[in-house]
Amino acid sequence: MPLTLNALLADSAHDVAQGRTAWRQMSEFARFHWLATAEDVSPELVGEFYFLRAGAADVMGMTDEAIAALSELNTWADSRGDDALTLVGKAHLAFHALNQDEPSVYPLGEPEDRLRALLEDFHAWRPTPDSPTVGEEPTIRGESIDRPDAVKLATAATTAYSVAVNVSEQLAEVFAGLVRRFGTAYPTEADRLLWYAQRHWFSGRKQQAYALASEVLSSSDTTSVSRFDAHDMLGHFALLEGDEAGVAEHWARCVELARIMDAPVIAMRHAELTARVYFSQDRAGEAWQLSHDMVTWVDGVPVGPILLDLQEVIAQSAFENNLFEEAWDTARSVIHWSEMTPNDQRTASCYAIATFAGLRLGLAEEVFDLQHRRAELLKASGRLLDAAEVFQTLAYLDEDAATAYLRRSWELIEASQEEGKEWHVAEWLLTMAQFAEGGAAVDFARRATSAFEQLGHPVKEAFALLAEARAQLAMGETDLARQAYAQANVAMPAEFARPAELDAVFTQVKEELGD
Repeated sequence: MPLTLNALLADSAHDVAQGRTAWRQMSEFARFHWLATAEDVSPELVGEFYFLRAGAADVMGMTDEAIAALSELNTWADSRGDDALTLVGKAHLAFHALNQDEPSVYPLGEPEDRLRALLEDFHAWRPTPDSPTVGEEPTIRGESIDRPDAVKLATAATTAYSVAVNVSEQLAEVFAGLVRRFGTAYPTEADRLLWYAQRHWFSGRKQQAYALASEVLSSSDTTSVSRFDAHDMLGHFALLEGDEAGVAEHWARCVELARIMDAPVIAMRHAELTARVYFSQDRAGEAWQLSHDMVTWVDGVPVGPILLDLQEVIAQSAFENNLFEEAWDTARSVIHWSEMTPNDQRTASCYAIATFAGLRLGLAEEVFDLQHRRAELLKASGRLLDAAEVFQTLAYLDEDAATAYLRRSWELIEASQEEGKEWHVAEWLLTMAQFAEGGAAVDFARRATSAFEQLGHPVKEAFALLAEARAQLAMGETDLARQAYAQANVAMPAEFARPAELDAVFTQVKEELGD
């Protein structure tokens, strides 16, 4: 049974003061107390409320909510004169500045600027109003000040260090010194190994980094938290090296460990990315199981980016496992929320899944309505090229009205001032080659071939040439059809790694030619 909010916050504060993680409490907060506000907690626990909320938001991918909570934490700490806690909040904001790569409600600027401002605040901190500052008195250390303040300063310095290693070697050295200066607990062997593994990696000594992080896993004395950290680090190393198998191996273990620690929320992203690797390796059953399990384990969390990503994987893998009804329902559910986010890729993916699943279920009318709604929404938001693409899809879904939809698609392309217009023109020409007849089909196919050749896209160029071959065959021009087929082979030779869809069209046209 979950703890009451005040009991949970007190439990979290106690663990943090003892140098332990608050992952379990963070997970429980996300699942059972997300809708609470600071007014719902005891005054002395407001800071812990904002800290847990920020941490939970971060691991759920809700970056703006995390930044807002940290800003509230700083305001609350300032009002109480708790400058040490303010340093913790500012260090975490520097971390978010490092990872802020999309439009945000709270733009944070450059992480290095935040680190330098944080360093000034560190040097200006003093244990009491009458004492010298940290910058003035080098003898002010963790063991010479109140333990709660020492824990906060060490936490802020450690967080700042993890940012600095990505930004400035000089700042990393300075914050490393502050970690040593204010740390009151002797680091464990695992902590020490992971610390140096991180430094090796960002100094380009990758083999040493791998070796030290792996050494953590070889010890029987390593705690679950340290094992999680080691697998997390090794998974990141693998991700940066493009080693998908390594990512899945280590982050699947992170998921298991988070489950053991009763803190599944902290491994939501690990589960999602691992499931995607499984899916790319034709392990759709495992992808479905892992993403399904994680969504079940974190039942109660708010709808956020990572939860939606997990549900997208469920929809994808359900479709591949012939669970078409689940794919249809899940994809449409994701669409409902995803359209309110900037993640166009996820939204488009779920529209595609819903379309194919719906057609498998015989829901042609529902699929048509779904796509028509998407086209109108895109048009209303000024994304004319994307809307034009959807109208082309509608032409395939309703061939009786195809001419009208393709005309509407062209009008939107012509009206658009967006980048990438040339590509959409070429795609429209290729689509027209599928619907036109006789000489018009040949003309559209040839224009598409020329457009894709200029764009430097041999796969699409081959598709256009094969469309011409079919159009020529339909008119009885077998020699011209063979000529177009041969040109398609030149554009995309058989020895190249042709996409499966293109290879299938090559085979079909070859059979139609009787070769």
